[in-house]
Amino acid sequence: MTSTTTPTAWGYARPEAFLDPQTRAARSASGFITPEAAHRAVESLRSDLTFGRRQQTYGHLLTQPQCAGSLRLLVGHP
Repeated sequence: MTSTTTPTAWGYARPEAFLDPQTRAARSASGFITPEAAHRAVESLRSDLTFGRRQQTYGHLLTQPQCAGSLRLLVGHP
């Protein structure tokens, strides 16, 4: 069995994807937060993207080919 680090936030290089309700609904983690908390998070992200705060703080991550996440993909080989 091998272990490979996978991006926990598949959208780490494209945070604008999380502004789409269908994209958020497809994430299993969406079911763990209240609609109010989700709304606050989306509006905060929208504001950060609009005013460049996200780029200023995390822009350097956009040039990385991967991110170090906390999830592991375990693949079994017969």
